[in-house]
Amino acid sequence: MIDDNHDEVGHVGGPFFGLPIGGDGSDALNVWIGTGSNCPETTVNFFPNRMYIKSGISIKPIWAVVDTDSLIEKVYATIIPPNWTPSEMISDDECSNLIEDTGFLLIELHDYDGDGNYTSFFEVGLDPDFWNTTGDYKANFYARSQDRTVADIQSTCITLNEDGKAPPDTIPPKISILHPNANATVSNIINITAEGNDDQQLDKIQLLLDGTLLKEEVMPPYLPYPEAIYNLNTSNYKNGLYNVTAIAIDKANNVKQTSIAINIQ
Repeated sequence: MIDDNHDEVGHVGGPFFGLPIGGDGSDALNVWIGTGSNCPETTVNFFPNRMYIKSGISIKPIWAVVDTDSLIEKVYATIIPPNWTPSEMISDDECSNLIEDTGFLLIELHDYDGDGNYTSFFEVGLDPDFWNTTGDYKANFYARSQDRTVADIQSTCITLNEDGKAPPDTIPPKISILHPNANATVSNIINITAEGNDDQQLDKIQLLLDGTLLKEEVMPPYLPYPEAIYNLNTSNYKNGLYNVTAIAIDKANNVKQTSIAINIQ
């Protein structure tokens, strides 16, 4: 326990894994302190791609796959409407108090089979004050272990529209080469790594060297999209300059590519 004002009293953290809601925020109960080597690791590994939902009353599933080397305490999803803003801190002459935010849905997810797949559902349209506008609603996924370690928050998009269908996709995907650096001098075996994304659904990433296909990585129908990685043995090539190209293709066959030069020695 951290008791940073030395009164031997702590306050339990709020439901969103942040600072304490009770008390004056000067101390917190059950806060994990440690280095990366001794902290248990908790991650939200997989979660839904963008969902399109028709206006009206319906029930929709929501899920996330969570991994930890400890025991999971809670997994939540929050659904935040368009144009939502968090509550502001309330101040007075004596202290400042954190207040709970409102105006979003809070959904607890459960692992019914013990396989790390946490599931639940949300009801669309039953609360007309919440589902009162079409547009993009943001779904955030939170996970916390019993050791009080918190996973990085992962997010996806829920689009509410008139027919529940994706609009025509005319926007090209995004693509970037993470490794090697442009104009790098390389030798032995190197990793060629690229990552891509799309506003609707990414189909695949291709890696090429001087126009020759090295690898094609097909993307799954969920997030996050994996990186495309190819181990290039440069000893199979003559010394000189080569072009590394990464191409992203989405489900509508929109294409985006990027290239860098490398020097094999």
